[in-house]
Amino acid sequence: MRVQTRVPSGWLGLALGLVTVFAPQASAQCPPGAGCTEYLGKGSKGSYFRILVPDPWDGDLVIVNHGLELDPLTIAPHNTCKSDPDTPCSSDTDCAAVPPRSCNKITLLGLDGFLLPSGKAVAASTFSQTSWSAFQSRYDLKDIIKFMRKKGPGRPKRIVVTGISGGGAVTVDATMHLKPGKLIHGAIPLCSCSGGGLPSMDGATDVRLVYDWVCDGVPGGTFSSLPDVGDPTMSQIDFAVTANTCLGLLAPSADPVEAAAQRARRETLFALTKFPGTATDFVTVIGFAILAMGDFVDDPERLNGRRLGWNEGLDYTSVLDSSAAQAFNDAVPRFGPGKGRRKMSRSTYVDFTRGVAKRVDYPLLSFSGREDFICLPEFQKMYADAAALGEKKHAMIWGSTGGHCSFTPQELRSVFEAYFAWLDTFDTAVPSEPTTADVLARCLSLPGATSSQCNFDTAFTAPPLAHRFPARADWPEAARNPLP
Repeated sequence: MRVQTRVPSGWLGLALGLVTVFAPQASAQCPPGAGCTEYLGKGSKGSYFRILVPDPWDGDLVIVNHGLELDPLTIAPHNTCKSDPDTPCSSDTDCAAVPPRSCNKITLLGLDGFLLPSGKAVAASTFSQTSWSAFQSRYDLKDIIKFMRKKGPGRPKRIVVTGISGGGAVTVDATMHLKPGKLIHGAIPLCSCSGGGLPSMDGATDVRLVYDWVCDGVPGGTFSSLPDVGDPTMSQIDFAVTANTCLGLLAPSADPVEAAAQRARRETLFALTKFPGTATDFVTVIGFAILAMGDFVDDPERLNGRRLGWNEGLDYTSVLDSSAAQAFNDAVPRFGPGKGRRKMSRSTYVDFTRGVAKRVDYPLLSFSGREDFICLPEFQKMYADAAALGEKKHAMIWGSTGGHCSFTPQELRSVFEAYFAWLDTFDTAVPSEPTTADVLARCLSLPGATSSQCNFDTAFTAPPLAHRFPARADWPEAARNPLP
């Protein structure tokens, strides 16, 4: 089955944080018939973290990174009431007298359900920032590792970093910045926004520009913020009403004429953006382009209001195959490189040919869906190409289920088992580098597994990112000059 993880409050929080992953057993957080120790701590920059160490422990630590989160109240200790960290809780009912009446959980995304029984410790951080937290998430991960060495069971023998969606981007960032062989020994980005900072944000900006063009002149259906800045002050309800007024994404107009106009605008927008999801799915994407982008662009510790985009001189007709492409290209507002681009590049830039990333000497395995509508397959190709250009070993596993981060327990377990088999043999004469077909076979061999629980595509090949969004001159080489 597929289940939803805990997500931010409100309907948009559901849309932005919606991922479907393996669910932990509700009865216990330790392997059946064995014990484990839970450690809770606070990072140097304000994050909180949770670590589960099984008994016996084989020395491996898997750091799990959650997806995008906009609610600052989630940056709080595990099992405490939101807005009141001094009040302990085990469920939301314990916080009935503490608005917003929600018990904060530091989620391990259910991966502990199969990692702990295999002897591996599992840890997760709230991160010290919301939204695009890759600006300083590497320091939050370092705090976990430091705690393990000084206050926990000791230094891990191997540290593997993983995460979903925005947490996948954190995982990619860790491969760029954490010292190989000391702070990281492996990485498994899951359905990740692997393009790093600039390609991901330029893609979001382009989607916002299409929305603005399609919805221009629609009363109550336009956003006033700059397309590459977003709006952190806009409420989720106001955002929902505005987007729905133009596109009828959630509830079409009761007026048949206006409902037809909404449908026509949706069709134009979907054709221009090549959007693979549903109307409801698009809420998530445009929500990121406005609310989430606004969160980190406005933040004084990140971009401090400096503009992020750049589309001056671009020819959108080179990537858009819609009949409206020329009209959009002629009308779209143009702007030069924003002053925030340089800091964005310093924060997160996917390039294995320089800096710490050049010294990566461990295997990389990515797992993503061929139809993911947020962290597009094109982002996964960019990361794979970057690894190849840097002469790193990377394996790409493709899932066949639609939606964003939609994985079964069996799929995730088979991916992790395949990865650790590869990691264990990586320095041998015959390393067990997995293919999608290998992982599919492993999944089907799990006890009780059925074909409906093992959804992989052994033939899919992702197109390059530059076929979807016009490449900018300051993008990493893997995005500007993709490999065949």
